[in-house]
Amino acid sequence: MNLPEVLRRVLSCAKPEDEEATIEQIILPILKCLGWGTIESSEIAREHRIDGEKGGRVDIALKVADLAYALVEAKRVGANLDRYEDQIMRYAFYEAAGICVLTNGFEWRLYYTWEPRKWRERRFAVLNLVEYSIDDLTSDFSRYLSVDALTSGDSEDEAVLAIEGLNEDRNILHNAVSEVAAPRQSNAKPTGMTLFEQKYVFENAGWRNVLRGVADILYDEHGYKFSRTLDLKDGNYPLVSKFPEQLYRPPGKPVNRAANYEINSSEHYIYLGGGKQEVMQKCHKLLKCFGHVDSDLEVLFD
Repeated sequence: MNLPEVLRRVLSCAKPEDEEATIEQIILPILKCLGWGTIESSEIAREHRIDGEKGGRVDIALKVADLAYALVEAKRVGANLDRYEDQIMRYAFYEAAGICVLTNGFEWRLYYTWEPRKWRERRFAVLNLVEYSIDDLTSDFSRYLSVDALTSGDSEDEAVLAIEGLNEDRNILHNAVSEVAAPRQSNAKPTGMTLFEQKYVFENAGWRNVLRGVADILYDEHGYKFSRTLDLKDGNYPLVSKFPEQLYRPPGKPVNRAANYEINSSEHYIYLGGGKQEVMQKCHKLLKCFGHVDSDLEVLFD
C-alpha cells in the first residue's frame, strides 16, 4: 500500500482510541511508506532512550546506521499538542537530531532543532490530514520525512527555507503600516553552480550542496595546502576542522553529526547547516583563503 492509499484509509476508518493505537494504525504505516524500516539499514526504533540531564524515552527514532535523523513523539488522536512542545525539543537537543515531529496522528508538527529561536518559532510545517489534500500531504511527507530527504540533509534545507519564509511573513505583517513593503526573498533552492567557469548540476537541489561542492572542488585544486582552512572561523567555531565535534553546534548542545561533512574523504570536516546567507558566507571565506574572489562562484536555479 502506497502513501496516498494509507492516507485515504486513515481518513475513512474509525479513529484510534489511545496513543498506542494511534502509533500502530496511523503513524507507523505512514513512516513505512516513506521508506523507514523498509529501505536497507533504515530503522524505526520504538521507545528510543534519550541520554541527558533529564533523560527519558521518545516514542520513535528514525535511524540509519545507529544515527537518529529524526525523532517522533506521539500522542493520542485529539490530544492538544501545545502541551508537549518542550518535551520533543528537549529530546531532539540531547539526541542531536535535526528534525523532530510532534503528532497526534491527524496533525503533524515539524520542528528544526538547530534554529536559534523559541520552540514554537522552530516549527516549520504543520501537516493536517483533514485540512490538506492527499496530493499535498504526499508531497510534504516525502520531502520532509522520507529516508532520502532526511539522510541527504534535504529535510534540514527545506526547514531552513520554510523558517526564513515564515520570518519574512512576520516581518511584512509587522511593517504593514509602511508605504512600501520590502520585497520578499525567493525561497528557491539552487540546482547547480558555476565555479571557475565550470558548471556543476546537483543531483538534489539545496544550499548545502553549494557549500559541499565548493569545499570539494577547492580541495581538489589546493589539496597540498588545504590545511590553511583550519584557521578559518565560523563565529566562535572553526569553519573547517579535523575533529567534527569542534564544529558549530548550539551552545551546550550535542554535536549535530548528520550535518558535519568530510571534505573529499580528506579528514577535514565542515558544518553544512544554515540557510542561504550562512552558506554563501562560508563559501566566500573558503574562496578567499586560496586567493579567489566571490564572483568566481555563481549559484544556479531552474
